Amino acid sequence: MCGGSGRLFARRLRPLIGLQLTRVNVHDYSGQEIDGAVMQETRLRSDYLAGEVLGFDGGWDNALKLGLTYDTRDFEPDPDSGLMLQTSARLSSKAMGSSFDYQQVAISGRGFYNLLPAPGRLVLADRLTYTMQFGDVPFYSAPIIPATDGDTRGLGGYATVRGFVQNRFVGDATAVDNAEMRWTIGESVFLKQHLRFMLVPFVDTDRVFNSVGDTTLTGWKVDGGGGFRLAWNIATVVSFDYGV
Repeated sequence: MCGGSGRLFARRLRPLIGLQLTRVNVHDYSGQEIDGAVMQETRLRSDYLAGEVLGFDGGWDNALKLGLTYDTRDFEPDPDSGLMLQTSARLSSKAMGSSFDYQQVAISGRGFYNLLPAPGRLVLADRLTYTMQFGDVPFYSAPIIPATDGDTRGLGGYATVRGFVQNRFVGDATAVDNAEMRWTIGESVFLKQHLRFMLVPFVDTDRVFNSVGDTTLTGWKVDGGGGFRLAWNIATVVSFDYGV
């Protein structure tokens, strides 16, 4: 009994440790002549000269990656039920050859619950993520949200807040919540391929803060929209989302 419980717990709890090695090159167009026109000072250069931007000259962005995931989802690609709780961190240091010393930490929780009895499928899904960063963070790394199953970048865009452009919101502390209803409207077999069709209305909300201490529940941005999901042979899910 204890051995079986131990194996189950080991499958649900997944640690991560790794090393990311990255070299960043930054090219600024200020003063260049293009088709007879001289490019004026870019916002990047003006912010750099004002002392508001780190990393203008690029450099090495090496980081130690640490993470821990607790996962009870019944099927990872397209779950009906379960939780996934995750904490992850990127630790960048000059001792590892990086050009800057900084730390990024993210805490995330995802939950899934089917509102209909089998074989019906109307899954309520929600994801809440809170990210903190400290130290001398270069501008090109500031949008990174570390995760054990693949980092995302900034708030805005398909992976975070779908009604806004990529990296629209960046800050030393960020929070984002994504809520979806995944309604299966039909299934079929075509050319021996199993297809599942889903309609997905959603609401996203987020906010960035100047520091962890400035975190508040007011002033959050909100978007909403709908999507279509095609689950191909159950494990491959193709998504089309539109948010405003």
